[in-house]
Amino acid sequence: MHKLKLFVLLLLASNFSMAQQLDNATVLPFNLETLTRLSLRPDSILPSFDGHYFYYKNIKNNQKITEQGFELAYPFNSFDYALIKNGSKFGIIDRNGNLIVDPKQNNFLLSDRLRSYEDYLLVVSEEKSFDLRTGKLASQWIACAEPMAPALFVFSNKHGKYGLKKRKVSDNIEDTVVKPTFDSIYFAGHQIAVAKKKNKIGVVDETGQTLFKFDYDDFLIQGFNSGGRRFPASYSPQFMGLFKNKKWEYYNLEKGKPVAIISFVHRCEILGDLIVKNGLGIFKDDKKYRILYKDGSSSPEAYDWLSSKASVGISNNKVYLIQADGKRYSYY
Repeated sequence: MHKLKLFVLLLLASNFSMAQQLDNATVLPFNLETLTRLSLRPDSILPSFDGHYFYYKNIKNNQKITEQGFELAYPFNSFDYALIKNGSKFGIIDRNGNLIVDPKQNNFLLSDRLRSYEDYLLVVSEEKSFDLRTGKLASQWIACAEPMAPALFVFSNKHGKYGLKKRKVSDNIEDTVVKPTFDSIYFAGHQIAVAKKKNKIGVVDETGQTLFKFDYDDFLIQGFNSGGRRFPASYSPQFMGLFKNKKWEYYNLEKGKPVAIISFVHRCEILGDLIVKNGLGIFKDDKKYRILYKDGSSSPEAYDWLSSKASVGISNNKVYLIQADGKRYSYY
């Protein structure tokens, strides 16, 4: 009889990164990347460690959903099923505390090859997978997908200057939007491009119109910055920041037209896409990390570490799960 092994396949997309690195000496009894990925959605039932075991509790009334404790327990993430560990083996429970897959599996595996719509597949054999969202077995899954064609892309001339072209996907025609006049182009997305001219940074839109004059010293774009990882040209960020005169100006980029949000003295380590409602980014102040809100306020709690979406925080060796309302709950 073929022995089944259980693997947890989670999407570690190119934009998955922690707000900051943990100390190499930090030892945790759970997989922090898995915890982060499985806490991206708010939930009324959360696991918590009592010093001996993990229990699932309803945060509205602090009541356990089951009296059974677990060696390790991951959040439901608004789904009906969760990953647990007992007797050094992994299994699955439902929201009523019933075991769906007995804890008989040795390990789990993180993968960076699946797409976002397959974040939570549990592979129980080479042919079958269990979907945490639906509780159903699937006979196949897709390991890749075709990327979107870029709306704006960069080209250069023989003099080393850079310009922008726009491709019409329907007929594959390329139109020049901006002639090669830039010294550098840091980012070109669907609706905007960030460029450098005469040692200053500016922003143009998809028609070549200047949105921000070339008089800034630095910039941030959701998922991208001048010293960080480049996203594909099809990526359309929602937020950006521009720096001059010792202040950061943060903008909403919906529909490609910048709308000012706030001015702030701190640079965000992470910008946008947070789990907390009205969260703008994560910034560092006095060696601690806080959540910045769109109204200019910040979280009263300071953390030694925050995940990239501010769903998990570590402070004074305690691990917290952070919900959409900004409240935090002890995990470990």
